[in-house]
Amino acid sequence: MDSGAVRFVVILLGALAVGLAVLVIRPEYRGAVVARWRGRPDESPIWRSNSRYYPGIGTADATDGR
Repeated sequence: MDSGAVRFVVILLGALAVGLAVLVIRPEYRGAVVARWRGRPDESPIWRSNSRYYPGIGTADATDGR
């Protein structure tokens, strides 16, 4: 591979490592991933926290389907 492709792969792997580290360290983000995986994003701890600040926004299932 050329230098640009190698650099891209290194950056991509670094971003993946940081993302995994966030999931290991922060339980809210783990809860968000689990809720999304189960198909119930409105049960996410992050979604619940944000819903207090943005009460007019809901998921497609919780609103009129838009």
